Amino acid sequence: MIQVGSALLSIVLFYFMLCKGLGLLVINRGVRVNYTRKVGHFAMFMLPSLFFALFNIQDTHERLLLSALSTAILFFAMCGWSRRRSLTAQQMFASIDRPEDAPNTLSWLVSQTVAGLLVLWVTQYIWLAIGVPLELLYITILATTFGDGLAEPVGIRFGKHEYTTKGFFVDKTFKRTLEGSATVFVMSMLFCVLFKDYFAVHQFVLLCAVFPLALTLTEAKSPHTWDTPFLFMVGNAIITGAYLL
Repeated sequence: MIQVGSALLSIVLFYFMLCKGLGLLVINRGVRVNYTRKVGHFAMFMLPSLFFALFNIQDTHERLLLSALSTAILFFAMCGWSRRRSLTAQQMFASIDRPEDAPNTLSWLVSQTVAGLLVLWVTQYIWLAIGVPLELLYITILATTFGDGLAEPVGIRFGKHEYTTKGFFVDKTFKRTLEGSATVFVMSMLFCVLFKDYFAVHQFVLLCAVFPLALTLTEAKSPHTWDTPFLFMVGNAIITGAYLL
């Protein structure tokens, strides 16, 4: 328990420092929040794994619990109640508050994070029951982290072919680009290849044929800021089917 508590404290402190630093870049340097938000996106998915290794947290249940608790603490630190009382909370929130998302920035982030973690939690129990290696969860996690994470900055920098998608329970459209969607496809294929040793040849061929395209279409059609749970559901379902084939 001491290791778990130390890991939780370390993750939360790093989150706080990172978000405050990114928020100051937005406020004082005019850095686009679209970029700082994605840095936070990468940190939220990748940072816990570093501390899991540092504190030797091996149990999947403990890992998911730490991810959920650290994220909950971070979001509470940026909620309206906190921002009214703390300059640091305001600076942290500036790192994620895209103008087009207001006033739903935090509610969308919290709800999609809870839903995404719930999908992972349910998936691990199903996979334990049917014999699918839990390591394969990282195919979808990493494809989402790098594919969805890079799609927006790539689209902003290089996007020429735009299309629209709906927001989550709002009558408003948001722009995405084919260039950003192509990033999802490339990253999804990359992580299929990196995990190929877990699959027989015919399983791997099926995975590569279906997984990247399915995640690309899912990301393209998912509600704005609420694509993570859909990517997790679709990706893990395809991995399950390919592994059991």
